[in-house]
Amino acid sequence: MRKELDHHVGVGIIKSEKTQELLLGVYDDTYPDTNWRGRAKLIGGNHEKDDISPRHIFYREVNEEFSHIKDKESEFATEEDIKLIRETILLNALPYRDFLVKMPQRIGKQEHQVIYSVFNSFLTDKILTLIRKNIELEKRIINEGLLRIVSVDELAKGNLLVAAATGLILGEYFNARIPNPDNATAENIGLPRNSFNDYAKEFSYKKPVKITI
Repeated sequence: MRKELDHHVGVGIIKSEKTQELLLGVYDDTYPDTNWRGRAKLIGGNHEKDDISPRHIFYREVNEEFSHIKDKESEFATEEDIKLIRETILLNALPYRDFLVKMPQRIGKQEHQVIYSVFNSFLTDKILTLIRKNIELEKRIINEGLLRIVSVDELAKGNLLVAAATGLILGEYFNARIPNPDNATAENIGLPRNSFNDYAKEFSYKKPVKITI
C-alpha cells in the first residue's frame, strides 16, 4: 500500500565551504502561522504542479526567492549581488538525502506527512561576506521572509529555534543535537530521485505531482 503525502519539499543545506556557518531562511512577522514566526528553515519550498522532480522544486524556489523585486517598503541588494548569490547556490547544489517527515497535529494544523528532498550547496568566503554585508546593511536578498547566517553551535544551543524538520535534518548532517520544537520525525529514505515517476510506486500525493512519460 502506498503512503500518502501531503506534499513534497525541495530544500537546501547551504553552508560555508570552510566553517559550520549556515545560510537559513527565517519566517518574518507576516507569516500566517504565528507559531513559526522568527523560526529558521532550510531554503526552498513545496512542490507546484509543473515541477517534474525534487531538483526542479529546489531550483525553482531558489530562482523565485533570490530575485530582485522593487517595492515601497523594502530596499533590496543590487541585482548583481542577488544574481551572484543565486547562481552560486544553484551551481554548487548536489543531492544529499530524502527524508520521510511526519509532523504531529498542533494548533491550527492536522497531522501530515511529507518528503523533504535535501540538496547541499557550498558558499565561498567571498559569497558569504557579500551576503553578510547586505544583511548588516538591512538590504533584502530574498523576497519572502528573512535571511540569517548562523552557526551549528548557535542552533544546538537553541539561540535560534527552527521550524518543522529543520533541526532533525541539520542534526543528521552535522552529527549534532539541534532542538526539534515541533516534535517532527524524519526517516532517511535514500537519495533524492530523478523524477516524481520514481516515487509513484511507493507514494501517492494529495496535491498532484507531474508524472512524465
